Amino acid sequence: MAGNEPDEFYLRYYVGHKGKFGHEFLEFEFRPDGKLRYANNSNYKNDTMIRKEVFLTPAVLRECRRIIAESEIMKEDDNNWPEPDRVGRQELEIVMGNEHISFTTSKIGSLVDVQSSKDPEGLRIFYYLVQVISILVAARLRRSPWFLPSLNLSTKALNQPAAKMVGGQLITVHPEELTFEFELDKPAYCNLKVVNNTEHHIAFKVKTTSPKKYFVRPNTSVVQPWDSCTITVTLQAQKEYPPDMQCKDKFLIQSTKVPPSIDIDEIPPNTFNKDGEKVLEECKLRVVYVTPQSGASSEGESGIFSGSSVSRRGSEIQAAQRLREERDFTLQQNKQLERELEMLKRRRSRQNDAGFSLTFAAFAGLVGLMVGILLNLALSSPSTE
Repeated sequence: MAGNEPDEFYLRYYVGHKGKFGHEFLEFEFRPDGKLRYANNSNYKNDTMIRKEVFLTPAVLRECRRIIAESEIMKEDDNNWPEPDRVGRQELEIVMGNEHISFTTSKIGSLVDVQSSKDPEGLRIFYYLVQVISILVAARLRRSPWFLPSLNLSTKALNQPAAKMVGGQLITVHPEELTFEFELDKPAYCNLKVVNNTEHHIAFKVKTTSPKKYFVRPNTSVVQPWDSCTITVTLQAQKEYPPDMQCKDKFLIQSTKVPPSIDIDEIPPNTFNKDGEKVLEECKLRVVYVTPQSGASSEGESGIFSGSSVSRRGSEIQAAQRLREERDFTLQQNKQLERELEMLKRRRSRQNDAGFSLTFAAFAGLVGLMVGILLNLALSSPSTE
């Protein structure tokens, strides 16, 4: 569409349902004048509606049009999509130039719902397009620098087998298992991506059957609507190989809906307790150990020396890549530690303020008592003539 971009562009997305907390929904729209309007109504624990408006640059609008055009969503039809039900309703309306289309379907919890539908190809395009646009909206509302790689949302690309993932209605976790390159006396790392599938704020907590072997950061956090969070899991350096390189360790990720006003640094300890009213999802992950791939030496027409040279270059590339990964992990750990240190400083500051007031009160009381004793002695002592 380069060189012939449509002048008129409008997009509106809505997802919501009516339940025991009333009408809860998330809605945003891209207006022709470049304004992004956002509304999030969550009546959970009497929360108030959140409304925001920001203006988008022409570059962002062009990127949105490109994503929509390459997705070929304008060619789809919602006749065979699931009808809205008590679980919820989704609406997507797009105007691009002379084209105007509107879709209506039920809430989609995961790709399992997509695959079980009558039109998995078209519904998968809708599912991924909503995810991408929602991430862009979340980034702009936080006024953080946004970056979307050159996304290939064409029908051909979206019809390829999806990456393995696990999850439920609230979150999706990528990948479906934790894979570590196991080496003696060396730590190993694995990243997990937690994606919020809802219009609500979702808190998660990571548990493991072997807490002394693994270092998880963050192990508890809150993911904003339609946003995602990366978890870094570190396998501590081990002194011996496990039998047959088999690992029986398991991870459990709990997730639940929380109010938007919750403090991400001070999530209440009872947030993940199971009770009758709370929806608490659990996602189980297994751990897999693999051995590092060694550089393969080849003896072709160039002879054995050429093969050893290729092997040496391969090992050098692997070593450089490993150093880059360790550098990136160290930087990420430093940022996390700085964040935790700042949180501890805030807590200590509040404790010091309370301690100061109590100390000051005790000191003032002691001074008052001493002054009272001195005055009593001075007034009660007999006068000497």
